Amino acid sequence: MSLESKSKALNFSNFGQLGDAEKKIYRDWIYELLKSEVVNLTFVKKDGTIREMKCTLMESKLPPKKETNYIPAENFNSLPVFDLEKNEWRAFRYDSVTNIQFSIGAE
Repeated sequence: MSLESKSKALNFSNFGQLGDAEKKIYRDWIYELLKSEVVNLTFVKKDGTIREMKCTLMESKLPPKKETNYIPAENFNSLPVFDLEKNEWRAFRYDSVTNIQFSIGAE
């Protein structure tokens, strides 16, 4: 049996309306997704512009530890990720995400 690549897109616009428990589930879900997949995120930057970013937290896609001096801060409002197109660490705010797109079964 072969595993086909399937693409999935999710829209998020009500993060601010979620309760604390729901926000934690959302944050944990995104974190675990990024640890296992390459994700295309769309979010609104602080200056109001829309940004699309191909990013991940997959160990196999991250730079060796010695190549970066970035130390992610513990922050429950944002998540540091590795931008695969800029080859640099970036962060996004959970409440700014408008779309998450990823493929299931693709490498």
